[in-house]
Amino acid sequence: MRAHRIWFLVVVAPDKSSIYPEELPDYVRLAGAGRTRTDEFMAACADTHVSCLDLRPALLLAKSQGTQVFQRLDTHWTDLGASKAFSAIDSVLFPPRPQTGHWGASFVSREESGGDLARFLGLQDQLSESLPEVTNVNGVEVPRNPHAEEFFSRELKMDGGDPSGPNVMLFRDSFGTRLLPFLASKSKSLEALWPGRPEIDLARVLRERPQIVILEFVERKLGPSSAD
Repeated sequence: MRAHRIWFLVVVAPDKSSIYPEELPDYVRLAGAGRTRTDEFMAACADTHVSCLDLRPALLLAKSQGTQVFQRLDTHWTDLGASKAFSAIDSVLFPPRPQTGHWGASFVSREESGGDLARFLGLQDQLSESLPEVTNVNGVEVPRNPHAEEFFSRELKMDGGDPSGPNVMLFRDSFGTRLLPFLASKSKSLEALWPGRPEIDLARVLRERPQIVILEFVERKLGPSSAD
C-alpha cells in the first residue's frame, strides 16, 4: 500500500473492561493487572512501518470528563464514545484544511431497549437506558438509529460529506458501526467492509485504490482465539 501511496491505519477499539475496570469483580481485575495484549501489540507496531492507533487514552480522558463512552447494557461504545474515538482518528488522518475546518456533531437523548449484556440475561425487553444518539455531523443528517440493520451490512458504500476529501475503505467489526457517520463526514466516499476477523482484502484495496485504508477491530480480538 505504501508503494501505491495508500495510507494504512490500524485502529484498536478498547474493550469496555479497559475503560471501566472498576465495574469488574476484584478477581478479574487482579487477573488482568499489568501489561496487556494491546500494550504488547502497540509496542510491536512501534517497531514496524505500520501506523497503529490505541483509542484507550482518548476514551479514558472522555470518561474522566464525565462522558458516557460505553453503553451500560451493552459491550459497545455510545455515539458520544464513538465521536471521541473519531476525534483521535481525525487528528491522525484528516489534518485541518481551510475549506473544512473542524468537525462538529449534534446529539439527542433517546431511550433504548437493553443491548447485548441485557440479551445475555434474556432481559432485553425489561431493561432500557437513555443513550446519546448522533443526529447530525457537519450539517449532514444521520438516519434515525445509526445502529440500524443496514449499518450492519457486510458491505456498505456511503457518499461522503466532503467532496474534496479522500476515498476511504474501512475494514471493521461491530465497533466500526457507530464510527460510520463521523468517517463519512470527512470523506469523499466511504466503503465499509465487515470481513468477520481482523484482516484486509489487499487485492480489493489495490483494485479500487482508496486514498486511506483503515483496519478497525476490538481489543479482545488480540486474544489467542482471534485466529480461530
